[in-house]
Amino acid sequence: MFFGPTLLSLAKLGVYNIHTICMSTGNADGLGSARKSEMYTACSVLQIPTANVNVVDHPSLQDGFSCQWDQSLIVKLLRQAVADHNIQIILTFDSYGISGHPNHRAVHSGVRAFLFEEGNTINSKEGSADEVIQGWELASTNMLRKYSGPFELCALVLKRISIDEEKLHYLVNPSPRTSIVAMSQHRSQWVWYRRLFVLFSRYTYINTLKKMSG
Repeated sequence: MFFGPTLLSLAKLGVYNIHTICMSTGNADGLGSARKSEMYTACSVLQIPTANVNVVDHPSLQDGFSCQWDQSLIVKLLRQAVADHNIQIILTFDSYGISGHPNHRAVHSGVRAFLFEEGNTINSKEGSADEVIQGWELASTNMLRKYSGPFELCALVLKRISIDEEKLHYLVNPSPRTSIVAMSQHRSQWVWYRRLFVLFSRYTYINTLKKMSG
């Protein structure tokens, strides 16, 4: 729904060693098992193999606006994933979480705690200095821009003049249709208003990534 432009841009560049952690099965309506399967299928459309997708099913990370997620548990899961797969960069929501959903915002808080409160690094080879794990967040926008869809691409032409690529990236989706097909795999959520969302949403066409800093 949100990260398609980034994932498909990376695939086009030949970056395939991507791992996805979905922190909940989305069981708010008792459809967790179905939505877990849908997540695997959607990721496959986005060229992420099932073996690289981890859908977490934990009692402290249940889907819902009233569910408060355990930050320390998110940190623990991230620490394990980084150790298992030698993760160098983490991509996540920003502090608003695109839609303001508390679960999205909790993931951001967990990633920030992992990156900056623990001072995490990647163990480098041959005795060189350790590399700090980078965090990049998907920027939320106001309501008008959120549903501006392809029109955001026009604005991007002007913005690119002053981009600081050390701190900000604009990634244009090489195949918006693929993002829509991926979202349609979430059949339990493929209702009319989500169909409209993916058609008009800027997150189908472009991602703005900001580098996270402590």
